[in-house]
Amino acid sequence: MYKIYLLVLLFGAASCGSGSTGGAKLGESCAGPSAVQCASSLFCSFPQGDCGETGASGFCKEVPEACAEVYQPVCGCSGQTHSNSCFADMNRASLRSDGECPAT
Repeated sequence: MYKIYLLVLLFGAASCGSGSTGGAKLGESCAGPSAVQCASSLFCSFPQGDCGETGASGFCKEVPEACAEVYQPVCGCSGQTHSNSCFADMNRASLRSDGECPAT
């Protein structure tokens, strides 16, 4: 059985505004030419390898609260290696590729 780690993400009132979750909803299009932002409890996920660099749209995805500790590394768009795609999502990171990021 895998250990489950919980992470509570805290957002300051300044970043959320009075509890408002304005913005695109789960599964809706974000970024791209219209520059739509996701609701505060979501993040804009781009197709693997795209990273939004082409101006393409992503879609709003939930930020997980817990992930299984399974090492299946993925490289995030920021160049950071994440333990698996769930941890990348937890860090609001889209994926550049499977596997560890190349050393810089």
